Amino acid sequence: GAVDVRSGRYRSPDRSDEARVWTCATVLDRRLTGCTTHLSTDRAVARRQCAELLAVLRSPWVRPAVVVAADLNLPAGGCDPPGYRQRGDGDVQHILFTGLTWTAGGAEGLPGTDHPLLHATLRPQLGKRGR
Repeated sequence: GAVDVRSGRYRSPDRSDEARVWTCATVLDRRLTGCTTHLSTDRAVARRQCAELLAVLRSPWVRPAVVVAADLNLPAGGCDPPGYRQRGDGDVQHILFTGLTWTAGGAEGLPGTDHPLLHATLRPQLGKRGR
């Protein structure tokens, strides 16, 4: 099936010149949605943006298996949707997932950026239909 891409700008703005947006794509028809975002460095604003992101993840077009790879600018546990598991870089980058099993991944240095490369290998949970 076709890839369904959705995106939006957060209603809770910050004072930076960076666009604070989310983007999601359903990449396996009726099975997997992948999302990414970059929340504000202002923790109070990031928490409000997180609430907006959680509302997006409850949308009817979001599939049963979901992965969110994001710079949340919040510590672990600061933006965890109910029913999702979380892995991170020990700082502000996180991979949130549901309907999937973590098989490998981690964080490693990456030249030219202030963050490490955060990567994951996930596999579908066979027989699981819900989140």
